[in-house]
Amino acid sequence: MKTYGILCFVLALFMILTPLLSLDYSSFSLSNVKSTFQKENDSEDEEKLLDEKSDSVKIKSAASGNVATASTKEYIIGCVAAEMPATYSTEALKAQAVCARTYACARIREKTWENYHADVDDSVESQVYHNMEAQPETDAAVAETEGKIITCGGEPIQAYFFSTSCGKTSTDEVWNTAETAEYLKSVTVGGEKQEPETEEAFASFITKRDSTSLEVEDGWYRWQVTIPANVLSERAADQKIGEITGIEVLRRSEGGAAETVRIEGEKGSMEIEGEYQIRKFLSAKGWPIQKNDGTVSCEMDLLPSACFAVVPEKEGETAVSFTFYGGGYGHGVGMSQNGAKHLAEQGKSYEEILHYFYQNIEIGDCRSLF
Repeated sequence: MKTYGILCFVLALFMILTPLLSLDYSSFSLSNVKSTFQKENDSEDEEKLLDEKSDSVKIKSAASGNVATASTKEYIIGCVAAEMPATYSTEALKAQAVCARTYACARIREKTWENYHADVDDSVESQVYHNMEAQPETDAAVAETEGKIITCGGEPIQAYFFSTSCGKTSTDEVWNTAETAEYLKSVTVGGEKQEPETEEAFASFITKRDSTSLEVEDGWYRWQVTIPANVLSERAADQKIGEITGIEVLRRSEGGAAETVRIEGEKGSMEIEGEYQIRKFLSAKGWPIQKNDGTVSCEMDLLPSACFAVVPEKEGETAVSFTFYGGGYGHGVGMSQNGAKHLAEQGKSYEEILHYFYQNIEIGDCRSLF
């Protein structure tokens, strides 16, 4: 009986194992099992990454080089708070919020700071960002424009902005771009439209106040500063052109910003190209700048703007100083923040403000791009 039981067990085991022996095990490996689980994990990680990217921004510190992460909302609030006073009208703050979000969106898509494992920089290289205490007005402006960005042709624009215009804005030609963006046109910021065609005509424009201009009462609408000739000569010492004898604007943007300047010296001359480089060479730091509102500023690292006319003061044939009569503060491209403030005070909505300064645009939603 015992022998019979053993035979039954062996027979049952044989019947179970026989079908398994016919299977193809050549493709089976632990790596396949691992791969299956890895794909599931990768899918989950990718989904998580996309969620994080759509709701967070990695910010590189210009000072330390460290990278911090903030929610998109916190980042936009910090940018608006750093770039525009909370006392400005609500619609101006909303316009600034949309510009800030658009600018960040463009930088993220272009992967400008990818080598630093960041999306943006916290300085003027991107847009200024400060992790500041909550300001109800700024917080509300960001919340009420949530997701809104400026697009042209379905893509986020380079939503440049600056403090104050001289009465007109410039295009991105001030940076010697090969082709100007269709949404960046020279705009008259209130007042009468003027197109000075000669240096004499521009000098007349920049030394007068247009009472109908939106920014006519703002401090940086008009300004002047005198810089000693020997100070400028020291800055050009490596060019070996000798003592500076004259400064001439050779080319201007459509908005009046100097794009090419010739510096004449006793032994030769040099040319400076580009709005930023011109303002840097002609820096007024340490020299009192008389502002339109009667106040004085001495803390400018750059010349306030590249919209200026220059007049030498001479003793005999020798130039002893140069006086710059200028207007505006900043690069002059895109939206004037003070212009936006005054348009809002006139009852314009943030959409109307943005369409005023940027052409051929639409107000879209950034969430559709990621």
